[in-house]
Amino acid sequence: MSRHAKGRLFLFNLVLLFLVLTFAFPLLAEGPGRAGRWQEINSPNFHIITDSRRSAAVRVAQRLEVFRDLLTRRGYPVQQTSSAPTTIVIFHKAKDMLPYGSLERPEGMRCVGFSLPQPWVHFLVLDGHPPHEDLLDSALRGYMQLVFANDSQHRPLWFRTGMTEYYRTFRLQRDTVRFGEPVEDYLLLLRTTRGLPMESFFAIDETALDEMDPQQRDLYTAQSWGLVHYLFAGSSETKLRAQAFLQALADGATVEKAFARHFETDFAGLEERFHDDLKSRRLAYQEMQDPEFSVRVPVSTATLAPQDLNAELGLLLVLSGPGRTLLAETHFQEALARDPEHKLALTGLALAKDQDGAGVEAERLFRRAIQGDEASYLTPFLYARHLEREWREFRDPGNAPWCEVRELLARSIERRPEFFPAHLALVSSYLEDPQSNTAAAMAAVEQALSLRPRCSELRLGLALLYMQAGNRERAEEQLAELRSPDVHSAARKALARQELVQAREFLVSDARSLTEVGSSSAMAILRTPDAKISHEYPVLLLSPQVGAK
Repeated sequence: MSRHAKGRLFLFNLVLLFLVLTFAFPLLAEGPGRAGRWQEINSPNFHIITDSRRSAAVRVAQRLEVFRDLLTRRGYPVQQTSSAPTTIVIFHKAKDMLPYGSLERPEGMRCVGFSLPQPWVHFLVLDGHPPHEDLLDSALRGYMQLVFANDSQHRPLWFRTGMTEYYRTFRLQRDTVRFGEPVEDYLLLLRTTRGLPMESFFAIDETALDEMDPQQRDLYTAQSWGLVHYLFAGSSETKLRAQAFLQALADGATVEKAFARHFETDFAGLEERFHDDLKSRRLAYQEMQDPEFSVRVPVSTATLAPQDLNAELGLLLVLSGPGRTLLAETHFQEALARDPEHKLALTGLALAKDQDGAGVEAERLFRRAIQGDEASYLTPFLYARHLEREWREFRDPGNAPWCEVRELLARSIERRPEFFPAHLALVSSYLEDPQSNTAAAMAAVEQALSLRPRCSELRLGLALLYMQAGNRERAEEQLAELRSPDVHSAARKALARQELVQAREFLVSDARSLTEVGSSSAMAILRTPDAKISHEYPVLLLSPQVGAK
């Protein structure tokens, strides 16, 4: 080849390289929003969006469906009670995950994702770069955080921590599931390090855990796992005692009284049994067979449209805490530029305006979003919540539009009958409206109780309604169904004295008790302070120092 020909070829390659960089670089630099890269994977209870490996996301969806079924049908030993769907966002690059959550973490610990537990929508955000099994571990741990956040019973920190690590070993092979296998790094740590004294171990809460150094935190996590393994993967007698112990704690008993009653030993005795179990050469694990496990979970995949991606990420931003509404609105506006009537984008933008105090603009957007049949269960629910709060805080509470609120909640329930927060909000609207129809209110409570029969606040509400109807006998029957005589004793006494006004005031105004019981309260959705319900900060998923595979 001549010198001139080589020169022309070099010039041609140089121009070609320039054109490739000119047109390709913007696509590479767009980050999460780049077109054509995002996929959506839908299974019966999970919606996954990802720009990472589709095969890995499909595998996560299938495993989580089987895991959810295990918790829902068998309740072992945690019942899956959430009625809201779960959206999982899997980012191919960890840096793309950073703008969507508050990712402050202890020094030296890698953040592999975070969960955003709300009573009415769940987000789980994951780093999709690790190998398949690590991604599944992160998904299982994040999902357990969501389960505990929406559990109708109070669970102590050691149990939540230990059970999350216990289930992290969940594996599915054909028609067999296995979980609770020993985690070798945890075993090594517990066998070579003296554990925390049980009395102080049970007293550790989230605040105390945050103040621990990484080594102490690792030991607490390992000891939580070990204790849960001992209590629930051991003998049937120990398992029954542990379940009774947890129920006593949920009913308000102190650790000391519940422990002495159900274990018939002191803390030192439990420590001795626990360490003897750790010394055994082969620890037990759980294995279950069911032909249904081998049935392929129906999963559909499709390319995610840019407007749908922007709406999902915008909603994630607006829910993850204050200070992100501006970026969230950018996402929503980009979605609406492509589809001016995009229902989720309109709903998310209305929620952002509502949080910024632009109530009139929020109401206008909510009205646009609920037009037609395309809107999800979430839009009428959030709009009903907006109306109730607007009238309570800025207008005349005595003239609140209860009929419209109930119509919106009924639409939400029609579109997702198992959506428990809408049932709770509907009950709340009847209890707070002095002009409401008692028969209709009773029907609403009964419908909610069919979903959560053990909800004490609903039982109290039904007792109140029976008292209003003059049926004291049925009211006392409902009070007898309560799990503990200490639950809302002031309301019980007021009902017994037929002081209906005082009982109603207690049920709808005691913010402290409503906040404590969380999503199980009949009035928690509409009566919990807005800062509590609107800004559930992300809960980090940290790569553990021990136990990592």
